[in-house]
Amino acid sequence: MIGCFIGLTAFFLPRVAIILMLIFSTWIVDPFRALSAPFSGLLLPILGLIFTPYTLLAYAFAWHQTSGSVGGMWLILIGVAVLFDLGVIGQGSKSRRKLKRA
Repeated sequence: MIGCFIGLTAFFLPRVAIILMLIFSTWIVDPFRALSAPFSGLLLPILGLIFTPYTLLAYAFAWHQTSGSVGGMWLILIGVAVLFDLGVIGQGSKSRRKLKRA
């Protein structure tokens, strides 16, 4: 039951889901601990929280499902998440331009 709630929260409110996971678990931080010094820890998750929340969630999910290596079909999931993020960014800029004209 709690997994369904987290899944729905992640789809509709990805930043809220990331913040909750950062506070209550290490699920988001674990995939980035193995990276080299400037990128390990919280830097990439925080940047993902700000700029690409769907991609961050997809990468963390894929990393945990494959026990630390992302490849194959999981890369398609990450690609779809990148497209979601680009769509959200594009829609936001389109809305801003529309408001400036009005």
